[in-house]
Amino acid sequence: MSDKKDREQYGVLLYYKYAEIPNLNDLVSFYHSNCSSLRLLGRVRLSSHGVNVTVGGNLSSLESHIEALKAYNTLFHATDFKLATCHHPLNDKVAKECGFTSLSIRIVDELVTLSSHPLLKSPHISNAGKHLSAHEFHSSLHNANKESPENCLVLLDARNLYETRIGKFHVPNVETLDPQVRQYSDLSSWIDDNGERLKGKNILMYCTGGIRCEMASAYIRSKGAGFENVFQLFGGIQRYLEQFSDGGFSKERILFLITGYQLEVQMLMLLVPALFVNVHLMITLLAAGVLTAECLSWFVLVARVNLHRMFVSYVRNRARLSG
Repeated sequence: MSDKKDREQYGVLLYYKYAEIPNLNDLVSFYHSNCSSLRLLGRVRLSSHGVNVTVGGNLSSLESHIEALKAYNTLFHATDFKLATCHHPLNDKVAKECGFTSLSIRIVDELVTLSSHPLLKSPHISNAGKHLSAHEFHSSLHNANKESPENCLVLLDARNLYETRIGKFHVPNVETLDPQVRQYSDLSSWIDDNGERLKGKNILMYCTGGIRCEMASAYIRSKGAGFENVFQLFGGIQRYLEQFSDGGFSKERILFLITGYQLEVQMLMLLVPALFVNVHLMITLLAAGVLTAECLSWFVLVARVNLHRMFVSYVRNRARLSG
């Protein structure tokens, strides 16, 4: 009975935090000690500029980890912790695909790699675009180019083409810029080449969980005059869809398009609203025949946590095969 209870109380935790870390070695020691004692598995990336973490374990252990981190340093008090309950991975194969078979803690230069080549002027995270809550982001899109058409608004997707092919925001009368980059580190080059499409505009950015917009928005703003008005969706698509579980399909004119799968998405949303965060990915993988029933049951249970990177390798391989 206790074993069954433990399995039902499994969870997944995702968070990032940009902050100047005063003593990185101490933080590394904290993660090694805390995660090991709580038997958390997953991926921890640390730098002098912050942390980027995805770990799984018993729900009570994940909650203890959050409290210990807050007690360790007040820098983490305002962190957006994305925590979801789910069942334990069905078997070792599923656990491996999800990245929860070991604990990997590494010190890195960048939490996310903005560019694959040295930049003439590296941005600082303090210059990142203003955070907009899901409701503020929604309102900005709904009222876009109505009251002040001279302050033209553009929507910039900071994800890679394997994700944007599956689904993205579409707002009537608002230009949506899809860079179609193969990897995030190509985005800075796209920004360099498309400065005229961004200059003088109010730029609203979004990505899956928020972290990719942080440095990308800072990079845009580092270009100076004409690039000051950059805003980003706090918490990414996940937090937006938690607030607007219907994706804006009916009440507003904001659509999160799932090409060829809108009917199926709406049906699934009626059954399990929380699935919409990742349902567009699951539908595509099922249609492609690359998602097993075992994996599907796992993905369904963790859908409220943003685990897009678990799917990207599958989508990339399928996209290459299909040309």
